[in-house]
Amino acid sequence: MTLDYTLQMLDRLRQGGFPETQARSMAVEISRITEILATKADLEELRTELKGDIIQVRNEVADVKGEIAQVRGEVARLETRMAELSNEIAGVKGEIAELRASMASEIAGVRGEIADLKVAMANEIAGVKGEIVDLKAGIANEIAGVKGEIAELKVGIANEIASVKNVLSDFKVSSTRWTLATVAAIALGFAGIIVAIVLAS
Repeated sequence: MTLDYTLQMLDRLRQGGFPETQARSMAVEISRITEILATKADLEELRTELKGDIIQVRNEVADVKGEIAQVRGEVARLETRMAELSNEIAGVKGEIAELRASMASEIAGVRGEIADLKVAMANEIAGVKGEIVDLKAGIANEIAGVKGEIAELKVGIANEIASVKNVLSDFKVSSTRWTLATVAAIALGFAGIIVAIVLAS
């Protein structure tokens, strides 16, 4: 409310017989109360604003409902996808279980083969070791035999050498005697020739 309205109210109260002070106080209070109270224009303006707000809220609610419907659709798609993933995961888990069982069976088979191979290799190694022992014993016997033959050969060679030495010794004596006889014969021959020459002269 304006100041003019307050002054008009003050004049009316004066004209109505109210004292100046009382009329002024009442005019001020009435003006204040009137300012607090809403007029028809204010109510109409408020109604118009409320209608606008209501329309805006309805539009926002419609938008929210649309977003909710969209979210529900996405949730439904996600649930479908999650169900598909659950089925896929279950299938993969089944395949993994089958693979584990197959691998466990194969590993058990391989372990059995390895155990059999170890036993076979141990037997082969034991056989080879036995053959090596026998071979060493045979070689030792062969070496002992060869050593014995070498010893006998050395004795035979020593005997042969001694025999040859004896023969050479006998040959030297015989050769010396033969040489002296030959020299004597030659000397006698020369002497006879000289004697014959002397006698002939």
